[in-house]
Amino acid sequence: ATLPLANFGIDKDGNFTGNFEAPKDGMYLMNYAGKSNLIFLKGGQNIQISGNSATFPNEFTLTGDGKADNEFYQACQKYLMSYAQTLDIQAITNEKLPFFLKEIKKIESDLNKNVEENTKKFNPSKEMIEWKKNDVKTAILNVMVGFEMVQKQMNLSNPSFKMAKEFTDYENKLLENKEDMVQSSPFFRQYLLTKISQDFQKYAENKAKGKTDVVTSELFNDFLKTKKDLSQTTKDYLLA
Repeated sequence: ATLPLANFGIDKDGNFTGNFEAPKDGMYLMNYAGKSNLIFLKGGQNIQISGNSATFPNEFTLTGDGKADNEFYQACQKYLMSYAQTLDIQAITNEKLPFFLKEIKKIESDLNKNVEENTKKFNPSKEMIEWKKNDVKTAILNVMVGFEMVQKQMNLSNPSFKMAKEFTDYENKLLENKEDMVQSSPFFRQYLLTKISQDFQKYAENKAKGKTDVVTSELFNDFLKTKKDLSQTTKDYLLA
């Protein structure tokens, strides 16, 4: 979520080459012609990427170092996309809590089963496996926050409304590794931003009342200072 680390130009034959100093091992966003995809990189790697410009970087072939990691990730993504088409997430989030928890736990189980199958098939690094497991948790959390927002909307007239213990217990189980997740996953940071969006909106409306020179980022920074449950690292990432 920062400025580009490197820009690689394409020559008249459609080829590109280059290198850059990656700040750390992990996932990087690759952009081309308004489209993007993630790629897992480790320091010192030498990789070759090829593809068709019409489908790149949604589809591409990678050889050299990092082949196993990225083939594993692409296979997991392909399954996730096809699996998501079988789900009606909006219908699930509009259901009662027992049905919702049953469905969401089944989704988590199905996604983790696919991760295990692809682990055996591609033999990726432990770092890639760990990232993907956290990615599954993040996908589940993003559905859960949608359900939570629906429930809060339905209980606007009840100021003492709280999510049921079964819901928060399951959520907390998924959040056990949250400090690592906030640093490694833009999708997890999006979950956190969605989670606090309603509280921030209320805070901003009160603070900005009658003012015309309010800067949203300054308001958000002041709001984060009130969130004692968030670490400073998390606050820094969310503000960025």
